Amino acid sequence: MHAYSGKLDVEDGDFVLDADRFIVRDDELGFMLSGSDEWGDFSIEGVAKRTEQGAFIASNLSLVYRQYVSNDSAGIEFDEIIQTAQKIRCRVKGKWNQYEDTWAFSGNLGPYKA
Repeated sequence: MHAYSGKLDVEDGDFVLDADRFIVRDDELGFMLSGSDEWGDFSIEGVAKRTEQGAFIASNLSLVYRQYVSNDSAGIEFDEIIQTAQKIRCRVKGKWNQYEDTWAFSGNLGPYKA
């Protein structure tokens, strides 16, 4: 198990997204993400399971906004997870699915520091 954190770049810059904690295991990824969009600051967390195609998918995750109660949910698919040999950095590519829209994101994460 290796943990990382860092900024994720969202396609078109439609919202800000950070990986507060991103944990890589053999068949699953644990994650805590935070960000902000036109409705305010939010967080989302979950576990993405590896599919037969190799991607990691987490569906129907609750989006928690700091300023108000929301019934919003999102799905996240991690298409590419590449750790360096020393497990110091992790390249992440994926898709955020919400409201029948999809936003691609990517980032180079560094070691997680508690």
